[in-house]
Amino acid sequence: MGSAAVSVVHLVRLSAVAGLLVAAMVLATVGGGAVVARDAARSALQMPEGFAPSGMMQQSVLLDADGEEFATVHDRRREAVALDAIAPVMRRAVLAVEDRRFYEHAGVDMRAVFRAALATLGGSTQGGSTITQQYVKNVLVEAAETPEQAARATETTLARKIRELRYALGVESALPKERILEGYLNISYFGNGAYGVQAAAQRYFGVDAADLDAVQAATLAGLVKGPAVYDPVERPEAALDRRTTVLHSMAEVGVISEEEAESAADRPLGLDMTPLGGGCFESDHPYFCEYVIAWIENDPRFGATAEERARWVRRSGLTIRTTLDPDAQQAAQRAVDRHVPRHADAGKVAVQAMVEPGTGDVAAMAQNREYGFDGDDPDQTSLNFAVDAGHGGGTGFQAGSVFKAYTVAAALEKRMGVGTTFDSPESTTVTGQRTCSGERLGEWKVRNSGDSDEGRQDMEEGVKHSSNTYFAQLQKRVGLCDTVRMAERLGAKRADGKPFGEWNSFTLGDQEVAPLDVAVSYATLAARGVRCEPRPVAEIVAADGEERAVDPVCERALEEATADAVNDVMRAPLADGGTAHGLAPGRPAAGKTGTTDAFAAAWFAGYTPDLASAVAVGDPRGGARHPLRGVSIGGRYHSVVYGSTIPGPIWRDGIRGALRGTDATAFPEPRPSALRPGFSVGSAPRRQPGPPVPDVRGRSFEEAEAVLEKVGFRVREGGVRVPSEHGEGMVASTNPSAGTPLPEGAVVNIFRSRPA
Repeated sequence: MGSAAVSVVHLVRLSAVAGLLVAAMVLATVGGGAVVARDAARSALQMPEGFAPSGMMQQSVLLDADGEEFATVHDRRREAVALDAIAPVMRRAVLAVEDRRFYEHAGVDMRAVFRAALATLGGSTQGGSTITQQYVKNVLVEAAETPEQAARATETTLARKIRELRYALGVESALPKERILEGYLNISYFGNGAYGVQAAAQRYFGVDAADLDAVQAATLAGLVKGPAVYDPVERPEAALDRRTTVLHSMAEVGVISEEEAESAADRPLGLDMTPLGGGCFESDHPYFCEYVIAWIENDPRFGATAEERARWVRRSGLTIRTTLDPDAQQAAQRAVDRHVPRHADAGKVAVQAMVEPGTGDVAAMAQNREYGFDGDDPDQTSLNFAVDAGHGGGTGFQAGSVFKAYTVAAALEKRMGVGTTFDSPESTTVTGQRTCSGERLGEWKVRNSGDSDEGRQDMEEGVKHSSNTYFAQLQKRVGLCDTVRMAERLGAKRADGKPFGEWNSFTLGDQEVAPLDVAVSYATLAARGVRCEPRPVAEIVAADGEERAVDPVCERALEEATADAVNDVMRAPLADGGTAHGLAPGRPAAGKTGTTDAFAAAWFAGYTPDLASAVAVGDPRGGARHPLRGVSIGGRYHSVVYGSTIPGPIWRDGIRGALRGTDATAFPEPRPSALRPGFSVGSAPRRQPGPPVPDVRGRSFEEAEAVLEKVGFRVREGGVRVPSEHGEGMVASTNPSAGTPLPEGAVVNIFRSRPA
């Protein structure tokens, strides 16, 4: 018989079944009605609107930039497989026990239907569902988006049964038997978190569905009817009895012999319970995994609502190729763990985020916390401290002097020139600043911190020594509003989602931000003024193979010439005598230390032309109550923690490791006019370096002070004592260090020694 003839026979059979079915149901429920039966029979063969036969939930897979899987996410743990990837004995086992006439009926087994209807009229219930009907029910349950829809899909009513039967007829008219059986085996729940036969085979026996033997297949086929009732883990005796029933059903239809069934019935269950894995919790990179999911849920490109986007990413069987660079991630994590080990007594958290300039690709994010949900374990957290609250993070950390880069950018954009100078004493008072709305702010008394320098300084010296009093005056000259807007243009934002506060001390970074957003803003400078939104996903491939590229979203935030000038200035902290002296990664780089008031947090943010990174160290319990003072971290005691103390080395080691084996890229030379536009007011040429700092280690404080003052430097005692081999109270070190050339009048900090 040809295919056309087979289709005609199938259609005739379906039509007859539809008519008989509807007539039987109408008679059973309302006692008759020829017109109703006729109209219902006509519609029974139509695929119901909105019914998706293949709409089962499938897990989505996350790949790193090299194409290696590092996580799966899902609402239900399932890996859909083709019918030919399921052992034939498994297919036949489920048909033997659930639907022996599967290849004979047209979606509805009329014998079973009439038997069930008569039982219902008699006051009892009896199953009569075919595999097609069970498949339909499971699809409807999985498609439910509200509790009401789920309840309607499982309600014990004749109305639901009629609806389900009609859908079954529609499915049979649209799909071949093999597709229906494949869908059924993939969508069915087998208990213990395993949806679909592939997940069930792995869960219970540690094998793929293609490798199941007859006894294993009988166990799984028996679970479909009642995964909880026949749970082989919790109720092994019930599972054995059910398996025996299935084995005898298999023998009755010739899948195995009666002798094989009897012999197999005496075998133990032979479970090899295997974790299914999946979810960010079990990922090698859980925080990056969580960020990817939150990023998709926040992006309207992937759906009209957050709820719709959440369902899409967890249920659609997507392959998500991320921007996670395995080498960068390993380097970032190693650097964090090396300098702020996990399970440290101090309770401090160290976080690092890396971003590629010019694309916004998020290459890595690392922190020294185990991913977990035990609120009583201080070494566990599900918060990703690298990102803002809207993407699964916390409320950020005060950034300190890393904000001074934004003031530099705003000043150079206004053509103030690097030679803009101010007298920068230990303390000063600034008045007359205004918010963007024109509100006049009160006076601001500002002091230099322990790692700041003072004296008359130009812009390069101000950033090199992180002079608070210099930047307070520069911000006033630039304008508070323009400084705030520059930070926003470059990509910085508050971690709690609120707008930046417009207050006097903005340039000193006393607002909470997330490391990723700071890294994005510094990447904008590295990309010569092109800001790109952070992008953790490069491509998404749907279950049907359709590819969807996720292009970078970039725009120019700063003129190229201005950005080049900023980059030139921001290299100063890494030079000799800078607050980040000794932290250069062995290639052209720029960056800024950040130490907040009262040592609530410490930062280092920096970049090469190829990679930007921001590092924060703080305390998630609150920096005000748990400052970075008098703490032991990594086996070393710290009276105070500066941006150069721990965050800087983390940044240096992370950048080195991430870029190892790549060619170094140089920053473009800035145009002289961008650095020195020749302003006459408050502008002066940059001074040449003066004499080097003498080596006064091992001397008494008084002797060292006399030597330094004779050269022309001013002396200030450092606020902490450092361990050294020199006698207690003697000079252990200076900042800047010995040999650093400084202009006359510069401040040299002297640090006394304490026993090592």
